Amino acid sequence: LEEEQRRAQALQERLVPQGFPRERVDIGFGFAACKGVGGDYVDAVCMADGRVLLVAMDVAGKGMDAALVASGLHTTVHLCASLGLGLPEMVATLNRYLIGTWGTHTSVTVAASILDPRSGAIESLNCSHPNPVIIGVDGKVRELKAFESIPLGLTDFPVEVVRDRLAPGELLAY
Repeated sequence: LEEEQRRAQALQERLVPQGFPRERVDIGFGFAACKGVGGDYVDAVCMADGRVLLVAMDVAGKGMDAALVASGLHTTVHLCASLGLGLPEMVATLNRYLIGTWGTHTSVTVAASILDPRSGAIESLNCSHPNPVIIGVDGKVRELKAFESIPLGLTDFPVEVVRDRLAPGELLAY
């Protein structure tokens, strides 16, 4: 069991990006699962148009069950990004996946944004996850503007994006 747990932890750690190859933006990740493996998922995905998809999710529950759901979410997010889907379409796809696969046996909070590194334009939504914050060059902190909704996996619901902007030198923290 310990060896299986170790392998599962190593697998989950490989899903967290180790570097980020994109001009005009520096992205770093910190990740530690509560029980070695779990339902937390963070990611940044380069999109074909030069924008960057930023995602933080938390699957309800702990341990291996939540980690398996998070792994499926990782695959679905990368597929959505490769297809160029916007945030509303991605969230609808994730929600359909959760409901179709897990019924109402799990829910997932999500904070997601699409950042254009060239202009600083950012589109965001939040489905019951803690709000990301923007830290200015002067040290002032403000919450990222985001459409807020219920967690995924419970029912179908409409979402919208809210637009904000990062100024040069600002830090976005999820």
